[in-house]
Amino acid sequence: LPKYYWLWSIFAKPSTHSQGLAGNIEPGTWLSYKIRFINKGNDTAYMVRIADTLSSNLDLGSLQLGPASHSFTPSLSGKGQPVLSWQASGINLPDSARSGQAAASGFVSFRIRTKSLDPIGTQIKNHADIYFDFNDPVRTNTVLNTLFRPSVVPGVIDTIIITAGKPSAKPTPTFTIQPNPGLASLPLVAPLADSSKSYRPMASTAPPK
Repeated sequence: LPKYYWLWSIFAKPSTHSQGLAGNIEPGTWLSYKIRFINKGNDTAYMVRIADTLSSNLDLGSLQLGPASHSFTPSLSGKGQPVLSWQASGINLPDSARSGQAAASGFVSFRIRTKSLDPIGTQIKNHADIYFDFNDPVRTNTVLNTLFRPSVVPGVIDTIIITAGKPSAKPTPTFTIQPNPGLASLPLVAPLADSSKSYRPMASTAPPK
């Protein structure tokens, strides 16, 4: 009977939090990839080979191999978009029907950094092809990350709210400013003796230029 294999997935974990469906990350971010597979066929797989064609937007000099489920022999070949491969010739991976999903599963992993000088909007896509014995390869899903810069407008304050603390034997008034950051001049006020009723203006400050 023929063998059939079902691949789990490939996924990327950025070193910083990614945003949105495009997986927005800043240039120079580390990406940790993990490629998972499982033998869902009806017989043992004696050889497994995984081939991952790396994006030209990844810094090849930063490549670091990570943990793997089995004893794989890694290799790297080609330029521009080099192919990172792992091969286990005597893996003897049992099928999940007879041995259970955990025994029939495996993975490889690596981490690599995005190029810090690539333009904003650059898309970094990755997938892998997995070969079981001499069958045609099966392809993983494709993961996407997009280079971006977060929008930051420093020194903007819209409203200031000042709250006096409860007087004590030696009053030490406290102030709360909300929200922050802000814009234009800010009136600074302090509580009078009866801090529950009125405030007295003291100074006016403006954000530094």
